[in-house]
Amino acid sequence: MIVDRLDDYMASQRKITPQHTNRASNLGHPCLRYLIYCRTNWKDTTLIPISLQYLFDGGRAEERDAVRLIHEAGIEIIEQQKSFEWKEYQITGHLDWKTLNNGTYWPTEFKGLSPYSFDSIENIDDMRHHKYLYVRGYLAQLTLYMLMDNKEQGLFLFRNKATKRFKEIPFNLDYDLGEHLIQKAEKINSHIKVNSLPDRMNNAEICSECQFAHICTPDLISNNELSIVNDKELLDLLQEKEKIQEFFRRYNEIQSQLKTKLKGITKTLVGDWLIDGKLVKRNGYTVEASEYWQPSISKIIK
Repeated sequence: MIVDRLDDYMASQRKITPQHTNRASNLGHPCLRYLIYCRTNWKDTTLIPISLQYLFDGGRAEERDAVRLIHEAGIEIIEQQKSFEWKEYQITGHLDWKTLNNGTYWPTEFKGLSPYSFDSIENIDDMRHHKYLYVRGYLAQLTLYMLMDNKEQGLFLFRNKATKRFKEIPFNLDYDLGEHLIQKAEKINSHIKVNSLPDRMNNAEICSECQFAHICTPDLISNNELSIVNDKELLDLLQEKEKIQEFFRRYNEIQSQLKTKLKGITKTLVGDWLIDGKLVKRNGYTVEASEYWQPSISKIIK
């Protein structure tokens, strides 16, 4: 079947590549242990899911189309995929391109984003405090390119994958962030030099998606406190939860946006939707002391 052949092709495109330096695209990651594994244990990286390979392939196509449109619009860009190396801190990277703006060339990072991520970013602070780790990492990436290129101003160019519209956000060099990233690189280099590792991060949300979880936490399997339960119903529920959690997240995101947009609106027709709101006042009360069981669920990547 066609879909099976496409999936097989995408599976074949997944590669594990050697990494011997601190990549600018990675240094925004909060886990120092992960960043060390990227260099010392890159062979142990788990292959990404096929679904993610499709997204990466689509991202490259999105960038090629963006460059085409930029050229057709008469906007000058130079030095596409320029390589950078900061030998002192063993930092390397590839800048997307530089854009001519007000007579100077600004280091530019292009990102194709989902409609939600695109709408959620209006300024640098939105990126700095974004719920998604990869968005927060964009700042670190461009900061390092600007430092290595000795530029005070840079540019983020985002594109909505659904509507194809663009959004630009200028970025003034953040020296504090730059200093933090350099110190992080120095710590990584020091650990690698003496073959040591820092403490684990122990963050369920981040660790559950880590490509090195299988080597970072193998002792959990041999821990005497750990029990293995053969419960098919429980396993089915966990697997179903994983399938629908992205839809649940999107539902909550939409609810949050609607709550903001609909505040103060009464007796209004929007398309086929009738909206009528009212102000509700609640009496305050004190919650009595109680206790409850809070489970923490993390997936072990194999």
